[in-house]
Amino acid sequence: HRDLHSFPTRRSADLNRNGTSMNKSGFAQTHPRWTGVILAAAVLVAGTLGTEIVLRLFFPYSIYSAGFVHTGNGKHYGWGFDPGQAILVIDPDTGARHVSRANQKGWRDRERTFENPEARYRILVMGDSQTFGYTVPADAQFTRRLEDHLIADGRHAEVINISYPGWSIDQQLVAFRREGIRYRSDMVILHFSINDLWELHWYEDSGKFARRKPFYFLRGPNGDVSQRDNPKFQREWNAWTRRRIIATSEILKHAWVIYDQAKARRATVLNLDEKHLQLVFHLFGAKASEPVKSDFRALAKLAKFEAADLDALLARHGLADQRDAILTIARNWYRFGLWSMDYYRTGTDKNTPAHWWPDYLAMLAQFAAEVRAAGAGFAISVDHEKGRLAWNQAQGLIARSEAAAKGFLAQSEPLLNFAKENGIAVIANKIPLQRSANNVHINRAGNAALAGDYYRYLKDQIPR
Repeated sequence: HRDLHSFPTRRSADLNRNGTSMNKSGFAQTHPRWTGVILAAAVLVAGTLGTEIVLRLFFPYSIYSAGFVHTGNGKHYGWGFDPGQAILVIDPDTGARHVSRANQKGWRDRERTFENPEARYRILVMGDSQTFGYTVPADAQFTRRLEDHLIADGRHAEVINISYPGWSIDQQLVAFRREGIRYRSDMVILHFSINDLWELHWYEDSGKFARRKPFYFLRGPNGDVSQRDNPKFQREWNAWTRRRIIATSEILKHAWVIYDQAKARRATVLNLDEKHLQLVFHLFGAKASEPVKSDFRALAKLAKFEAADLDALLARHGLADQRDAILTIARNWYRFGLWSMDYYRTGTDKNTPAHWWPDYLAMLAQFAAEVRAAGAGFAISVDHEKGRLAWNQAQGLIARSEAAAKGFLAQSEPLLNFAKENGIAVIANKIPLQRSANNVHINRAGNAALAGDYYRYLKDQIPR
């Protein structure tokens, strides 16, 4: 018998000419460093995906209250929300953040159907950020309060809210044509804010506002209005903005919130420029001596100053009694962008272009005609009232004088006169609408008061 050891073994066959082993070891053994990198990357990807899914399902967030361009409603109106998308509002006084979800049609409202099987009396309310409830949680919106009040009172009613922040009557009319008319409402109410005049004319802007909407309206020589496509909107749609990128990921949105809050804490709180100083010196009256003016201008030149710096300056000149008024101006400097001393004294913006009101009223006439043609009643409510006046006075934007108050409230007279001449009902305001201390939007109390105004107007029209 041949010696078993004389036969070549598998191991000897695996030796190459140089006597080295030809065994193929695993990748992990031959490349341990790369294996660690790949495993770490896999864990990171899995963890990121898992975190994204959990946040998306259970902790959705939003980085913006007005809506986004790249949504279903954004495509139609310029910005908006998708069905079920998270909506964020921030209380400007407490910093509390309230997140809710859009309904299945993309609105900040309860779920609605076009059908009305229970034959409820339907009220469709359309507006801008005031109607949207820009600073209050969803359950504090005046439309929801109104619906709850009517139902509690035995009224068989439903109150539908179609609104987005920044909207004007052009978007409201298009939304009524696309969706609002399908609810076959018994009453349509349009809530007016004075900034609707400017927002209707964004297409005239030479900058970014001109591309915000996919359409605009023009008034013809006979007063008719016609809708035109806005080719500039395509640039807005195609743009990859920071907001668009962050909005794609819940992780990015939550990270942005942390960054934004940290940035806000680091931000300069107090600021004065020449426009603010005009108001400061006006408030000082005869006490605005040259040394006072010189010291304030030196303070305004500082990159950053705090309340203590202001206190020291006021004490030096015996003006400590003006502290609250000056702090209000310094903290809210950004609100004075379109402000002027003439506006402060008169309460009237004399720079409003002459065609703005005629354009708006032509749109209102068209809106009223289409609502009535659909068989519904039509009414308006006006945000430009004593509560808004009181807020502007508290912020130092308008003088606390009878002349300024009269001028401020008179800004909405063209609308009220037009409504009276054309048989459009105006919902009376009984209680001044309270605003957030740090924002002109109505707060919880203001929403409750506005719901009360609507209730008093509607209650006798709705059967029990």
